[in-house]
Amino acid sequence: MIVNPSIGEILLSDYVASELGIVLLDFKRSLWRLNDEDKVRTSVELSEWR
Repeated sequence: MIVNPSIGEILLSDYVASELGIVLLDFKRSLWRLNDEDKVRTSVELSEWR
């Protein structure tokens, strides 16, 4: 995992995402879910995250 404090983003490698069980569903709409769940989630905006 890489944290870039100047832009406030966290980048995950494909290896880390796989270990966490993250399944990307739609890049444009930021939709994802966990491998063992059916719930579809969306990424939060940076202003919501802080």
